[in-house]
Amino acid sequence: MEELEYEEENAGCFPGHIFRHFRTQGKLIDLQIMTRDEKCVKAHRMILAARFPLIRKAMTSEEGKMVVQWKRFSEDIVEAVVNYAYTGSLTISEENATRLYMLAHNLGSGRLVSWCEEFLGPRITLNNVGEIWSIANITLNSGLMEACIPLMSKNFENLCFRRDLLRQTTSEYLEVLLENKQPEGVSEETKFRAISEWLEAGFDVCDLEKRAKEFTKIISKIDLTGISPQFLTEFWKLGEGICRITLCRNYFTKSWNEVNQQHDQAAVSAFLQLSANRDVLLTYGWNKTSRAWTLMSVPQLQSEESINIPVAFHGEATVSDSLFYVLGSVGTKSSLLSANIRDSSVSTTPVPLDPRCEYCIVSENDSIFIFGGHYHGQCLPFCGRLDSASGGLTKLPDMPTARHGMSALNIADFGIVVVGGSDRADSNLPLSRDAEMLIKVPTDESGWQWKKLSPMLKERYRPGIAFFNRCVVVAGGDSDCSVECLPLASEAQWTRLLGVNKYGPKITSLVAFNNRLILLLSDDSGGDAYEFLHNEGDQSLENYAWEPIFRLSNMMSSRLLVTKEKLE
Repeated sequence: MEELEYEEENAGCFPGHIFRHFRTQGKLIDLQIMTRDEKCVKAHRMILAARFPLIRKAMTSEEGKMVVQWKRFSEDIVEAVVNYAYTGSLTISEENATRLYMLAHNLGSGRLVSWCEEFLGPRITLNNVGEIWSIANITLNSGLMEACIPLMSKNFENLCFRRDLLRQTTSEYLEVLLENKQPEGVSEETKFRAISEWLEAGFDVCDLEKRAKEFTKIISKIDLTGISPQFLTEFWKLGEGICRITLCRNYFTKSWNEVNQQHDQAAVSAFLQLSANRDVLLTYGWNKTSRAWTLMSVPQLQSEESINIPVAFHGEATVSDSLFYVLGSVGTKSSLLSANIRDSSVSTTPVPLDPRCEYCIVSENDSIFIFGGHYHGQCLPFCGRLDSASGGLTKLPDMPTARHGMSALNIADFGIVVVGGSDRADSNLPLSRDAEMLIKVPTDESGWQWKKLSPMLKERYRPGIAFFNRCVVVAGGDSDCSVECLPLASEAQWTRLLGVNKYGPKITSLVAFNNRLILLLSDDSGGDAYEFLHNEGDQSLENYAWEPIFRLSNMMSSRLLVTKEKLE
């Protein structure tokens, strides 16, 4: 490990050697410095006051403390700097340089800072550039930042997606990196992704508003004609960075569309349609604090949202655009509650629906589809469409099998998939492997028709269901939270996937949120969320596994919902 010793030219003129002798003998000690590793470094206040201007007032105050806390720094760093105060010399190595720099900066020692800069400048490598870039940005040290730029520009794709670097990067230096001529061969799409990652890092360091205001200037540093609609369509599905911030999203889509009239207009239209929507993740359950059924946003995955709407009664829930619906009974009559997630307004509409239990619902635009249930010991094959505005109910073709406890999912351009349940009114055990799809058929008298799908591998009661990677995925609804999937292709069969191995009764919900598959297992103690992440191999779902990501400790019996909200 390379190290260099630095020493002041006139070190002998400072009377520190006398006090160094006193310090060695423990005489006249009037200061104890407690370090990060709970060690104590002893010193004389007078010496530190003379050396370090930023702590001079604290060291010379009559109310000065005998014990001070330097808890960000370990004993070896504190001892090295204190020893410098007495001797005028300091040994700097690759291992301690950045830590010495930060302590020197905090103490206001220009000499130590310049020594550290001199040591670090010619020794910047791919291994340490992240740390040096971070401390340079934190301390606004333009010299160190500029020393990092050539290496960072040369390795743009490797370095500019690292969250640790982007957290500390100012807009000015991100512009410098984007404009630097060294990253030859770096595409405009790569630069766009780097800007988006930089915005996303603003959520971590709480300066998102400042970064968003600077976005218009930064995005002008790249050539928007070099960004294809096909790339943007796939990027937008991730729902991150630029996509999450209204100001940035609107400015970019308008600017990009103005300069990209030469692209295939079908691809442009597909992107513009996609960019006009965003995923909003919600949870609906019993709030332990307010002691009420509540609709809430999920800050663990969408920190920019702050939705909290009490719900007057419990029932079957679904969501469409900015409206959340609960269909349930108030007294002896059925009602539809509508809550606007943006202005928190709530309204209730009577519904001409006969009493029933354990049915399921799903939304499509302004319609709510109702399936099955049981009443007075009899399973119901019922299927109907409810107008969410008027409360009018239209009867549709009955389900192929009368049952209750199913789960339903509306898949755009395909139909509504209904799976699982029980065909015995006196049992909520999973007794059905059935899977069907309700599809639009303009030639049919009702306009709708049922299509049988391959039966699931296991019986399931109220499983979670989502559409992910062009497959219907179901999870839970059985004793061990197993998982399986079905591609929506002719003659396709269900495939067993890795489960979560959580035993016992759980309320299971499964959602596709910003191209991520999220599972929530909930009971009276709260809810545990998991994400289905790719391990290795090809992108088939057999190569995915569940990883825990957060816990909803304040919500009981909760479910996750996702809506695609139309943007202005």
